[in-house]
Amino acid sequence: MSIWAESYGGHYGPTFAYFFLKKNDQIDAGIISAPAVKLNLESLGLMNACIDMVTEMPFFPEFAFNNTYGIQAMNETVYKFSKSNLPKCQNMTATCRALGDKLDPNGTGANAQVNKACNEAYLFCFSNVHDAYWLSGVCVLCRAVFSCPLSLPG
Repeated sequence: MSIWAESYGGHYGPTFAYFFLKKNDQIDAGIISAPAVKLNLESLGLMNACIDMVTEMPFFPEFAFNNTYGIQAMNETVYKFSKSNLPKCQNMTATCRALGDKLDPNGTGANAQVNKACNEAYLFCFSNVHDAYWLSGVCVLCRAVFSCPLSLPG
């Protein structure tokens, strides 16, 4: 079996792969018994994947403002707004991760405090850093989302 994921699937693909492998280990150890069936995961493929918000978030405004395609998807005012929100985004993400490590070390998603902190970080970062280009009034809808230089028909 292979798992392929794109974009935000950079989070889901590895998570599913890890889950399947852990369940296979539990089957081997006799923790999970019949009728459980091991899944033979041979590969995980990621295409244009969003993998790590801490690493990638600082580059969304950079790419939107200054890229090799000569397409400015946000003006300088929006660029500065986006960049000014980056420290808060990074702090909120660090809080999310620290709480997750402490209160939900297995990543089950069952801790309300962790879920709240992580949801707030996600919403803030995407609204104020990643998606800030929507504020500039530039026709970002005239471009294909995953292929910036490609103009959409119509």
